[in-house]
Amino acid sequence: MPEQFRKNRSRILISLYTLLLFSLNFIRIFDNNFWGDEAYSIRLAQMRLPAMLAETAGDVHPPLYYILVRLGCGILGYRGPVFHMVSLLPYGIMLILALTVVWKRYGKTTSLLFVTLASLLPNAVRNNVEVRMYSWGALFVLLSYLYLWEIFTRNRVGGYVGFAVSSLAAAYTHYYCLISVAFFYGALFLVSLARRRAFLKKTLLCCGMTVAGYLPWFFILLQTLKRTAGDYWMMWIPTLKECISFFFSGAFPYLLFAALLLSAAAFVFGCMPYSNSRKSPAALPGRTLFPDAAWVLAGLLSMFGTFLVGILVSRLIRPLFIVRYLYPVSVIAWLLLGFCLSRLRGRVIYAAAVLVLLFLSCLPQYRTTYQNDRAENQRLNDTLAATAEISAGDVIFTDLAQIDWTISDYYYPGVSHFLVTLDALPATEPGTEYWLILDASKAEESLKSLRAMDFDCEEKIGNGILGTSAVSVYRLIPSQTAGYSSTTKLSTIRRCASSL
Repeated sequence: MPEQFRKNRSRILISLYTLLLFSLNFIRIFDNNFWGDEAYSIRLAQMRLPAMLAETAGDVHPPLYYILVRLGCGILGYRGPVFHMVSLLPYGIMLILALTVVWKRYGKTTSLLFVTLASLLPNAVRNNVEVRMYSWGALFVLLSYLYLWEIFTRNRVGGYVGFAVSSLAAAYTHYYCLISVAFFYGALFLVSLARRRAFLKKTLLCCGMTVAGYLPWFFILLQTLKRTAGDYWMMWIPTLKECISFFFSGAFPYLLFAALLLSAAAFVFGCMPYSNSRKSPAALPGRTLFPDAAWVLAGLLSMFGTFLVGILVSRLIRPLFIVRYLYPVSVIAWLLLGFCLSRLRGRVIYAAAVLVLLFLSCLPQYRTTYQNDRAENQRLNDTLAATAEISAGDVIFTDLAQIDWTISDYYYPGVSHFLVTLDALPATEPGTEYWLILDASKAEESLKSLRAMDFDCEEKIGNGILGTSAVSVYRLIPSQTAGYSSTTKLSTIRRCASSL
């Protein structure tokens, strides 16, 4: 046993290290505080499949993620931790891939760095448990990239099939994942032109299979583009600097991005000479390009191409891109950084330096994130306890768009709700309980007005939280509104609301 441990010491230690990092992300799933987009995911997951497909077809995202959430919750139940668990699952699969496929192909240094980046970077910590499609998109993009290496180095049919299936899954998860894998296809096509006999026929068949698989949703994509080009909520366009810094979010994003580019350049140019002893069995004939170098360039092409397409489309048509859409392709940056550094002389020193940077910058941020999660979840529980009287048949008026859009439906099912301006509330009915859920930043001024003018409002909680939004909640007191005429009662409500 001691000898077996010595033989596999690195794998055992890194596996334990990976388990520790996984646990840091796992403990964050016990949370019931969801923002608007997360609550939207939950709402779609609770629909019947035809209704869900129709709803997402009218939205701006393809349906695969919502189907996966529906399947997961159908097995484990519709509860807060389960929603998070569905997003944590692909992160866990990526860690398993890092300890198996990545370790075997690219070495333990690549595996170690990838595990650390995927577990500690702030954008990873957020998306590993967020009830959205980004962690699943990251898994499918990563699988596509790993299969692309399989094609470049071994040129086997299984690699093409795996590449087509995983890239289709990516395209059905997010439209910017579709763009990311499209650049993989571009790189594959270029390599196929260089090796016509060995690659071209399989490549054309793979592309045909992918196009056929995506065709049922392609026309919905065209309708989505047409609809969002005319009207969409985005008002700004990310800068190149913001996009570059997102790949390695934290205290040293540009330093790590520069390390990626420099190590990739050193590796690619080092792969060019024919005398390279690391030439793969499927290496291209002649002195022009080796598979590993083509694979690295394909990854860089996908990274840069995804955000450049997003920025270009946003400038030519209208803003249709935000930096979080880059999360799925960020895993390519993490894998490439580990891979390229591991191929350099002095790789142990470089890897150790990256790990130190990550620990120094990411661990304090993780601690802050975890503490904020706990504090916000406690405030949420306090808010729900204070508003436990809200029940089906009541009516909520709110000035917060997310509360009306999805949050009210999640926390107060069966309760009608309206997004209002505070000087024009909808008409009210006698015998109905009315509630105000308002932006908490107005709470101090609201309380002063209530005390000074003796309005018919009762504060339930002054600084609560719902769906990550700080809120103040008020109730109209039935005893003081009873017997008013409809006009008088509505006037009273409007006076109360306008003072808030």
